[in-house]
Amino acid sequence: MLFKPKWIKLLPSNLRPDGKRISQLENFRRTFGIPHEALAMRVISSPVTTRRVQRNCFETFRVRNPQASQKELLTMVFLSRIQTPPVIEMTEEETDQAIKSINSFDELCDCIIKLEEKEPSFSDPFGIGKVMDEILAQEVVEKGEERNGN
Repeated sequence: MLFKPKWIKLLPSNLRPDGKRISQLENFRRTFGIPHEALAMRVISSPVTTRRVQRNCFETFRVRNPQASQKELLTMVFLSRIQTPPVIEMTEEETDQAIKSINSFDELCDCIIKLEEKEPSFSDPFGIGKVMDEILAQEVVEKGEERNGN
């Protein structure tokens, strides 16, 4: 692809998919007439992107808090996500219960994704978002990244 589509320029550089996925998503966008802004929002809200963002956050906390345990780091990431816009409203009891149930990076991401899915979002009656998520997930598989983020 000679020129990057408008939607890719709307994404922070660390959340942009690789070139192959950009081409696939752009072809998909054109086929279904998806506006650039809507496609960018869908990439940002994808579970693949959520995992990438949480991995970056986890690594940042690990560097800044080298003495912190895995559980403490997972807690820091969880709390930072629910308090960062879009804020996920949770009672203190719900927060404590979620933190107690999170013991791995996978569990952290799964919990965050479930919470985000409860939030109002764009309806997707034709499953277009699901197809886009599958395209984005191919990058993770092809790069050999493990689901647990190792």
